[in-house]
Amino acid sequence: MKPSLSADAVRVVLDRPNGRYLPGEAIEVVATIDAEAAPLVAAAEVSLLWYTAGKGDEDLHVHAMQRVRGPLTAETRRLTLESPLPMSPHSYAGHVVKVCWCVRVRLFDGRRRQTVVETPLVVGVTSKPAGAA
Repeated sequence: MKPSLSADAVRVVLDRPNGRYLPGEAIEVVATIDAEAAPLVAAAEVSLLWYTAGKGDEDLHVHAMQRVRGPLTAETRRLTLESPLPMSPHSYAGHVVKVCWCVRVRLFDGRRRQTVVETPLVVGVTSKPAGAA
């Protein structure tokens, strides 16, 4: 059996440990792929996005993204994404709909399989990340 990628192969670090940002502020994200998993990665991407969850149609918008093709080297297995945050939408955790911001890392293994890791964050003033339990 061939080895496969897992979520444990990815480490995401936000420039703010509490994951809280105001609209218009800059964010810096560093996603590191484990050295042992790097040879298995055909492509990797890190993106900053928001999506809605709840009743009705779900929306998803990628605000910023960086993608690298494998095989990953010591330099390319560390992906950095820097971007100013937009003025809207703000994170929102309503009863009917939620607006969730996150950093999403996707690893593609070249066999049409992908591993996805999401790290929630808050944009605007709210009590907790909209994706958090």
